[in-house]
Amino acid sequence: MNPSTFTTLIKENKTSYCRVIAADPDDFVPIDLSAENKTLTPALFSNTSDFQQYIDEFLVHQNAKFAFGGYMELRNIYARSSVFDATSPQKKPRRLHLGTDIWGAEGTAILAPFDGKVHSTGFHPQSGNYGATIILEHIIKNFKFYSLFGHCAEMDLVSLLPGKAVQKGDLLGHFGNPKENGNWPPHLHLQLIIDLEGFTGDYPGVCAEDEKNHYGMNCLDATFLV
Repeated sequence: MNPSTFTTLIKENKTSYCRVIAADPDDFVPIDLSAENKTLTPALFSNTSDFQQYIDEFLVHQNAKFAFGGYMELRNIYARSSVFDATSPQKKPRRLHLGTDIWGAEGTAILAPFDGKVHSTGFHPQSGNYGATIILEHIIKNFKFYSLFGHCAEMDLVSLLPGKAVQKGDLLGHFGNPKENGNWPPHLHLQLIIDLEGFTGDYPGVCAEDEKNHYGMNCLDATFLV
């Protein structure tokens, strides 16, 4: 399945999914966290408390509860963690975001967007990483794909055993706090993936710019689920 096929599939099966946050659409506003946003200085995004204050003040100014965006957005904020460093001198650091982020309050409930089952979970506590992570497997009209939820609350993983059935709209998890979500301000990293490429409980959420073609074909825009 390629991105255009998936887009067609979703348009033809609009009743097959729901939004991942149960809130009024007017409560959501887009946010720019790209490298073009010069207000996001290294000093600011390297300090979680300051970064949190930046998000909070943005939401107050916008009179909103949630900020969203980031699919295929080139970001400097990943310089805050060695997780995104290049693995060799020949490689480039990872800066291109592959999912859709939803920024909001700690403990915000996350709903399963499609029917499916738990594929796997993982806990990645390194600063900058996903923290508590959930991956669901879905099939619509014989097309299999996956949804990944990063930066969840660690307690959410306890009952999510592989193979457990989920239905769209089921309570799946919650926004985690910085101690359990990879040291980020509370938010959800939502990513739709065609092929997990052998990963379990994990999949890259950020890639190097020269990997854009590969990941752009394998990671679909999930903004319609916000």
